[in-house]
Amino acid sequence: MNKKLKTYKMIWLIVAFITCFELTAKEKPDDKKMLELRGADISYYWQQKDLGVEFKKNGKTVPLPQILKEGGTNIIRLRLWVNPKDGWNNLENTLAAAKELKSYGFALLLDLHYSDSWTDPGQQKKPEAWKNLDFVRLKRKVHDWTSEVLESFVQNGTTPEYVQVGNEINSGFLWPEGKVVDDLGFGKFSQLISMGCAAVRETCPESKIVLHIANAGNRDFQLWWLGNIKKCQVDYDVIGLSYYPVWHGKNIDKVAANVSLISKQFKKPVIIAETAYPWTLKWNDEQHNLVGMESDLISGYEATAAGQKKYFKALCDELKKTKGCIGIFWWEPSAVSYEGFPSSMENQTWFDFEGNYNGTGDVYLD
Repeated sequence: MNKKLKTYKMIWLIVAFITCFELTAKEKPDDKKMLELRGADISYYWQQKDLGVEFKKNGKTVPLPQILKEGGTNIIRLRLWVNPKDGWNNLENTLAAAKELKSYGFALLLDLHYSDSWTDPGQQKKPEAWKNLDFVRLKRKVHDWTSEVLESFVQNGTTPEYVQVGNEINSGFLWPEGKVVDDLGFGKFSQLISMGCAAVRETCPESKIVLHIANAGNRDFQLWWLGNIKKCQVDYDVIGLSYYPVWHGKNIDKVAANVSLISKQFKKPVIIAETAYPWTLKWNDEQHNLVGMESDLISGYEATAAGQKKYFKALCDELKKTKGCIGIFWWEPSAVSYEGFPSSMENQTWFDFEGNYNGTGDVYLD
């Protein structure tokens, strides 16, 4: 072998070695793809802690945020109500929760409900203190309250990476003024929600604005609703969808296809803002569970810890392949029942009735 050939061969070997090293150190072609946002809503957690609820992993009591962090969760969703009667999920408690979560390194999605209690497609009641405001003053209140809340988070050192303006707002919010029943209903609703979005832009310009609707399985509804939002020129960044098989259809592939379609159509990334699935059909309290019958399940996904994990893996795997999807959030994986704390979601948690972690959240590491 002549000297020139030896030199070429040596150069080729060096290049091959460097390339191999870079692929190993950075990203191999067969590396696992992970969703950007791997989330959970644990808004009940601090109320549970106050009652003495404990969570266990491998037989040892461990703080819930630590269990989630070790399982691959990287962002937490927290709901915020205006003046809740029991005090939980108010500004003071939510700021304290955000502070604790930031100490673990979590990103935050702040879920603003614009109500004193639960909001969803069937109920969007105005805060009691806002009920006598005329439309002009109501719009101003939406802006000012949103701004004041976010300024408190900024001053607290817990600026949220994502802000959800309204919760499951299929039918609008702040009823009756902001109620949506047809195309015409978007007029006042879009004015109200735009005030909230404007406040986010002004107070937390780096935070992403999420608009959240339920029914990830209904493509026609999504196209209609998002189409009207576009016509009204509402300013936002991310589309959020709820997906519960019992209400939104049992076809995971269809949900992924819908996500891909609306992301492309409206040029926005999409998250599944809420999902859950049972690990049992039994109960541990006298509270009616939202999912409790065999007919509520997806065929092939039993109500067992293994079946729950299989469901979550199947959904995550589909979303990883779906262009435009950036994340998913499990709704209240820690909502176990306890004395003084009945739960309708106790069988859709990541913990059994004794508080032992079942490993479903570790799907985020797959």
